[in-house]
Amino acid sequence: MTLTIRRAALGIFLSVTAAGLLTAPAGAAKLKGTLAINAGTWSSKPAGSWFRLATPTGAYLDNASSTAGNKSYTLLKPGRQRGIRLGSYQADSTFADNGDSKADAIITPTAFFGTLFGLATLRVEAPGARPSPAPSATVKGKKISVNLSALTAAWNKQYFNQGLPKPGTKKPLVTGSYSSKSKAFKLDWRSKIAGGPFNGFTGVWHLDGKLR
Repeated sequence: MTLTIRRAALGIFLSVTAAGLLTAPAGAAKLKGTLAINAGTWSSKPAGSWFRLATPTGAYLDNASSTAGNKSYTLLKPGRQRGIRLGSYQADSTFADNGDSKADAIITPTAFFGTLFGLATLRVEAPGARPSPAPSATVKGKKISVNLSALTAAWNKQYFNQGLPKPGTKKPLVTGSYSSKSKAFKLDWRSKIAGGPFNGFTGVWHLDGKLR
């Protein structure tokens, strides 16, 4: 009897459906692991993972250091931890004397106007700022929803939150597509910058890869 009750209780809360997935009663599933990104490439248009910077007027800023055919695209390469780890912070966010970011866990630091920028997931972006939860993701059907509140760009000894939802808020989440069979994902979002030389600009992000 005790065993039957325990099994029933476990079924109410969670059921394991596949590696990396825990299914909740409503049909949503919590992902575990790393959102490993594919490197960005260019062949008449971008593929893989990339970043753009939109000005307050909606135009896209060209990155003089970009290797893409359209220099408004900055192509991204996976870092030493291959991408975004769910459930933990990747706070390798120090700088070289020249301002180059050493944040190489998520992406390989990439040139932006001659200075390398990296990505980190920070509990707190700056002293006194609102804290952010560690990245988390759920999937329902073919839709993935990700809390990337902690995602922060590190560039020229400055930090710029580039996640969603913004720290201290709950919505909107980063959304995209997900295949439970191949574990492939695609994420697109826009995140407005507050402060610094790009105040009022908006980061436009596209990441694709596989859950590992």
